[in-house]
Amino acid sequence: MKKMIKRFTKIIPILMLLITLIPIQEVYAAPPIAFNENLGIDFDMKLPDGSPYKDAQVLVDIKEHRNRPPALNQFLTIGGSPAQDVGITSTTGNYVHNYGLYDIGSVFQYPTGSGAFGGSFHYAYYTNLRVIPEKYIKNVSLGSVKEYRSQGVTYDGLWDTATPVNAYYPFLNPTYPKFTALPGGVFKYVETNFLSSAYIFPTVEFAVVSMGSSVASNGAYKNTSTDSSGRKIYFVATPYEIEENFVDESGVSLTPPSGFTQGKKTYANAEQFTHTMNSLPLNYTVGGTSYRLKGWYQGATQPSTLNTGNPPSITVDYTDTSISNFDDEGKITVVYSSSHSLEEKYVDESDASINSGTWDTSQSIADGDNFTGTPAATKTDTSGSEWEYTGWKDGISGAVQTGAIQLNNITNDKDIYYIYKQKQHTITEKWVDSTDGTTLIPMSTSNPHSALIYDNGGFGVPAGGFPAITDTSGAIWDCVGWENHTDAPGILNPTSTAIWMNIKGDKEFRYHYQARNTTATLDLIPTPQVVDSGNSVAWASRVTNTGTSALNNLTLKATSNWATGLTHPTQITVTPSIGAPQNFTVGAGDWLTGVNLTGINIPTGQYADITFTDTATGAVNQVLPAEIELDGNMATSLKAENFVRIDDPNEPNLEPTGNAGLINIPKFDFGQTEVKPFAQKKGLDAASYQGTYNPYIRFMDNESNFGWDLTVKLGQFTSGSKTLPTATAIHLNNGNLKEVQDYNKHNESLVNGTSVGNKIIPSDGTTVALTNGAVQGVYQLDYAFNDVELDLLAHTGVAGFSYKATMDWTLTTSI
Repeated sequence: MKKMIKRFTKIIPILMLLITLIPIQEVYAAPPIAFNENLGIDFDMKLPDGSPYKDAQVLVDIKEHRNRPPALNQFLTIGGSPAQDVGITSTTGNYVHNYGLYDIGSVFQYPTGSGAFGGSFHYAYYTNLRVIPEKYIKNVSLGSVKEYRSQGVTYDGLWDTATPVNAYYPFLNPTYPKFTALPGGVFKYVETNFLSSAYIFPTVEFAVVSMGSSVASNGAYKNTSTDSSGRKIYFVATPYEIEENFVDESGVSLTPPSGFTQGKKTYANAEQFTHTMNSLPLNYTVGGTSYRLKGWYQGATQPSTLNTGNPPSITVDYTDTSISNFDDEGKITVVYSSSHSLEEKYVDESDASINSGTWDTSQSIADGDNFTGTPAATKTDTSGSEWEYTGWKDGISGAVQTGAIQLNNITNDKDIYYIYKQKQHTITEKWVDSTDGTTLIPMSTSNPHSALIYDNGGFGVPAGGFPAITDTSGAIWDCVGWENHTDAPGILNPTSTAIWMNIKGDKEFRYHYQARNTTATLDLIPTPQVVDSGNSVAWASRVTNTGTSALNNLTLKATSNWATGLTHPTQITVTPSIGAPQNFTVGAGDWLTGVNLTGINIPTGQYADITFTDTATGAVNQVLPAEIELDGNMATSLKAENFVRIDDPNEPNLEPTGNAGLINIPKFDFGQTEVKPFAQKKGLDAASYQGTYNPYIRFMDNESNFGWDLTVKLGQFTSGSKTLPTATAIHLNNGNLKEVQDYNKHNESLVNGTSVGNKIIPSDGTTVALTNGAVQGVYQLDYAFNDVELDLLAHTGVAGFSYKATMDWTLTTSI
């Protein structure tokens, strides 16, 4: 876009000289005067608040006019076309158009002859200025700058003496509004008619380049839009306004509520302009008179039905050609009616104001009107507490009512009291056994305990935490945490204090306690300890409380050191030293995972006997280990172990006591033998023994300091009064002495030892040394079944008689 420079030039005085009829002398043409100036127009547009208005469309024509032949009155050209309806736009509020340099000195017709009128003039100028603003602009007018500048040079009649000119001239035509409104929202600038007595061409005064001559003087000028203070000519675009008014029901103006102004006007700023007032008070009082909002309307005439929206809001479409009067369309009239004051007050059951009175409301009621109250069933104050509605009353001394709130034909001020009660919640506290989180601890005080608190209140255990408690049995319990069972069931908080704030409903809090750890002893005794395979074993275990707190929360189970040859019991009986026995069923798998001895509580210094029965199955002399574990309120669980041994039916266990003794000894049975006339040897009778049998002698020495000796002696064979010769002997051949390692343990074993050779044991009572040793331990002297023989003389014994002899086995230890 070309830059447009705007200038106004005051040349009327010169032109007046040009049209004066005076005799002239012969005037000689001067050489052309150099006056090549920029022709343009430059002005600003503003809104009433002084801010730029940049959204107008401006149209102008650019013309030139000359009176000397050949005379001119035509449009200048731009790009080969007439400069007519040239558009000017702006992005800043400054409207500029620059035609460019106009060398008026070279085209001016200088006078050369004589006559009654020797004047000549030439003008290049802007004309037909029109402003087309947006539709919400009501009018356009000249601003406060009301003069323009004229700069140039004057010459004498011979064009040889030059005098600079810098002058300021006021607008001749009316300075306000200086625009004429045309149809279609066009505002035409009222221009000056130069040389009105001779020539008529309206001109924008501040956008002209001119040159003229007369008999006595000549001149060249350029007019621009700057006044003598350096200010630029500007036009004011004044928008339509929205007007706010307040009236009573009869239409009489009244004093508006605080914060509002009667007749307040607001300029529109868009073609579809929405204006929203501030929210109107439903009631207000001024000058002792109360008013109540009835509604509002738009336009000049009040309709039969008022708009009740609040805040009032209207939209005016200034492009709507069906609207005949935008001033009326932009009026908002608010209607209030005089009324009585009605106060709604919220109080508690003692008539004390709730929530510092912030819930209380005041409104105006028209005389004779009715009122229906609708208080909320519940309300929440600023602290978060809930209140529940219970009733109402008319006036502070009125009777409390619970029915509908209805006041009819109100003729004076009213106070209505809404009565509320602060909501309450039940807090339930439980002291529970932490093992399951539900079992209540037996206490001398109430357990559970309930209390009421107000809504949004707080509840908790203060600093100092949860103290230890003693139950009715004397057991001491320590807190291990707390649980908000209502909001977070199952989540244990180990903190020593607990504070709950802003409680909004019934709550259950559980304090988890664990019986204080105590100390105890535990044993395990089988009866019998040596048992035939397949027979039952009765077990007895005594747990004794040796600590300072009751022993409870007990669980009994077998450890991994429970032999597979021992069955699992199906029932456990616990007999406290104080109290009745209790039976506990042992389900499948419970013996390994644990049997809860629920309800068993052993006071300090007391005990309980635990009994159960199972079956032992195994090989001869097999050791079946048994170990149980008892868990409870102890630092560590207790374990007790023992064993049972499967007995040997051929050599029953002697179960020696003390630190030394014989454990197993053989019984030799040689069966039936014929009396023969010659000597003979007879082996053991296999039919007299169970299973595969090899004789052995097992013994232990855990006390000697100087060794041990094993001897045997055989008495005479007898049958009533009959005897066998004392030469009759038992032969023990190929004896092998072995050490029994890990005796009475599940991994008991025999270690090959040394040979003791062959031994002959006569039946004359002679002591025969079998073996000896210097090291304590458990030993077993083994013989093969066929290595035991009876040596009989010829013709020994009487047929049909059974002979028996006594064998004395002796273990001697040296201490």
